[in-house]
Amino acid sequence: MRWATSILLATASTAKVTQNLCAKVVRKALSAPLAYYDEHAVGETMNSMLNDVWTANNTFGELIEISGNAFLAVSATVTLLAWGRQVSLILLGAGLVCGFLGLAFLAPVRKAASEHQEQRARVTAFAMSIFSGVTVLKSLLAESAMFLRFKERSDLQKDLAKRESTAGLLADAVPYSVAEFAGVGILAVSGWLVLSGRMDVARCIALWQLSTQSITAFIRVPVRWVGLQPGFVAWERLRDALEMPEEQGAAPSGETVCETGEGVPETGKIEFSDGVPAIESDGVSFSYGPTPPS
Repeated sequence: MRWATSILLATASTAKVTQNLCAKVVRKALSAPLAYYDEHAVGETMNSMLNDVWTANNTFGELIEISGNAFLAVSATVTLLAWGRQVSLILLGAGLVCGFLGLAFLAPVRKAASEHQEQRARVTAFAMSIFSGVTVLKSLLAESAMFLRFKERSDLQKDLAKRESTAGLLADAVPYSVAEFAGVGILAVSGWLVLSGRMDVARCIALWQLSTQSITAFIRVPVRWVGLQPGFVAWERLRDALEMPEEQGAAPSGETVCETGEGVPETGKIEFSDGVPAIESDGVSFSYGPTPPS
């Protein structure tokens, strides 16, 4: 049972790592059009495109975060309730797909437990809890930095400021911070119980995962749903903006379009013979169609 619990915790850890990696990849991909807009757009158009990139970026990052937190919530819940073997095998497969980084991260705990060094296992788990707490504080600092950066760039994001006012940002940050701090409190209490020998190491970590990740996810989803809607609209505008040059008549890459009035001689004429157009001018004729037999 302890081995299965460690596997479940490893699955949760790998899911979190995969979530962060996917978020970074998506945000990097969505920030690519920014250089194009910076070079070709000016004035209000520049501001509008900056808004679209910023909004779509945060929207898809938010969706990835919500999906990752939901998976963590399921993993932690199964760990706490110790459900059947089939569920354990399913989560084990998901953990193997995500990667083996979580397994390596929990290796000291499993090794210490196998060697019957319970004290070493407790100390290692407590160190992991401290590391997790630092991660939570880092997330809070990142949220604060994002809020301050939004205020500094508000002059370039007037449209976005109308959709997400300061009150809206606070409505998002307050429940998120409450859930995170509640998770830190539960983490401290469970860590103390582990050191005193009143709680299993695996259940301590699972309790922290469930408290911080699932509570945060379910609190943020209703609050952020209104804020996610402009992101989809911004994504549509970005896609339309990338297709706009060809729609306005610009030539595709590698081709040249003649200006109006060029390409048709003034003394020439266009005739149609058997449905095939032909251009004749100054004794030289051009036809489009199959070559006549000689």
